[in-house]
Amino acid sequence: MPIYAIVLLLLVLVGFWVYPLVEPLWNPWQMKGELNIAVAEFGQIGADGVARSSDFGATLSQSVYDKLAMLYKDEFPELTQGKEGSVWIWHDSLGRIKNVHFGVMKGKNEGERAASAARLAERIGADMVIYGNVMDDGQRDQLQMEFYYRSDKLRSELDLISGLYAFATISIAGSFQADPTLAKRQINPPLANRTIAMFWLTVGLTYDVLGDPAKALQYFAVAVKEAAQEEGAINNALLYFLLGRSALFLHQDDAAEAYFQQALADDPHHVRSLLGLGTTYLQRARGLSHVERRQPPFYLQKAIETHQQALALAQAAHDPFMVALARLALAKSYRLQGSTAGQLAEYDDARRAFAATQSELDQALAYLLTTKQVRLIAQAYEARGAAYYQQAQVSSNQADVQASKAEYEAAQTAYALCIAQGEKAPEDQLLQSQIIEQSCRVNYTKAAEQLGRLEGEAK
Repeated sequence: MPIYAIVLLLLVLVGFWVYPLVEPLWNPWQMKGELNIAVAEFGQIGADGVARSSDFGATLSQSVYDKLAMLYKDEFPELTQGKEGSVWIWHDSLGRIKNVHFGVMKGKNEGERAASAARLAERIGADMVIYGNVMDDGQRDQLQMEFYYRSDKLRSELDLISGLYAFATISIAGSFQADPTLAKRQINPPLANRTIAMFWLTVGLTYDVLGDPAKALQYFAVAVKEAAQEEGAINNALLYFLLGRSALFLHQDDAAEAYFQQALADDPHHVRSLLGLGTTYLQRARGLSHVERRQPPFYLQKAIETHQQALALAQAAHDPFMVALARLALAKSYRLQGSTAGQLAEYDDARRAFAATQSELDQALAYLLTTKQVRLIAQAYEARGAAYYQQAQVSSNQADVQASKAEYEAAQTAYALCIAQGEKAPEDQLLQSQIIEQSCRVNYTKAAEQLGRLEGEAK
């Protein structure tokens, strides 16, 4: 056989064996459901804090995947894989359905493992990565169930849900290394029960993604009911936060406030619930006249104070993402404060509030632009445009034409930056339809019209 034919044959054989190994590096297969769930292997964490693979962790991961898949098949066949509006669940046991191996979410601490989950989610198009870790001290082990969630599909005014969540803990009497058979038998019932609660949580998230907050509220309530049977081992603050968030979208302000308060009763340091509570107060304040906002029960002031508390907690926790969210929420409260003062002809107070708005947005954008949080960047520019627009109205009322023109121009610039985010996330329907088309583009035109009117009067 000619030498070139031998070389060609060898190259073909090498390519045949190597291609499956390298293809995921440039072409990872994508999950294409409405809600995409990746169940990763549960890690084993030793004294050095590093997550490692183990047969025990792999068995736990398989149990969670099997339970979730069975529950969806039995309870919601209309949401099963392959149909429109479906839920996709991937696990390493699926073989050829995917070309990416999940393994353990590696890292020396919680933050590094969450970052691994975030990278996996981004790589395969997952919305949710479920994983866990067995803390092994050689005497009594504990399983911590966690999940990472990203919400670029969610229909929310403010992204309060992306990030890492501790979902549940399970104690194991003794070390799984000493007696793995006993440990598996002991952990299976509580693991199954917690997986049931997580299942209803994912159903709620599915309907949230599908734009049906009423059904989301219904199924989050079922998750709370299931969690109540586990005697505090499940993160109830998370579940009540999700209930409050759905109630907020439905403008059920009394219910939303009660749910967020319940979440904070369970965990006073739950930053997301504080942000949700502050946003509920802000939503109430928006429905009042300018005069009524200054009267009991002082919803606008409550919104500002609650968002300030959330910011302080996020800073104390050294969580830059939540700090940015809190600054964005606080900026929106300050903007309404400025608008209220401006309508009441309290112009100095209005300018101070608008300045505070821009200060918070500057600091939020410094982080968001670095991390490329496109929808949140658009919301920040939207808020900036609104603040400049209303500040221009204050200047106009004070007959300061030059200041008013400069502020309308600044509003136009901010709205243009908001609109420009659309090219970076064409698949984000909320960004495209609500933030850009219904707000930023409309208000860009209004700012241009006001600027044209001032320039026409000047002539």
